[in-house]
Amino acid sequence: MAASMLARKPHTTAGSETIIGSSSMFIGSFSGDGNMTINGIVEGDINVEGAINVTSQGRVRAHIHAATCVIAGAITGKITALYHVIIEPTAKAWCDIKTNELTVAAGATFKGSCTE
Repeated sequence: MAASMLARKPHTTAGSETIIGSSSMFIGSFSGDGNMTINGIVEGDINVEGAINVTSQGRVRAHIHAATCVIAGAITGKITALYHVIIEPTAKAWCDIKTNELTVAAGATFKGSCTE
């Protein structure tokens, strides 16, 4: 896997940026027109038009719909991404993914399926 693939910037939108801080927890359904960065804990449904970024501190149990998704933390659930999903070396992903392109970095944990 080429390093340039991991360096790819996520698809972003001009909408708002939502950040879930490392000491924060969100449970429920979230919809937005921008991007979302998760440093804390999120459980539920997430639907954003832009990118989802789960940092190495992030813990997610959710169904996600987004343009792109970059996972560096832990995630359980389902991901539907219009463009691509990147699973970073620090990630632990137990999920089913539907996307056009999936990149799984060496060292990452990925258990699930991927369909186009």
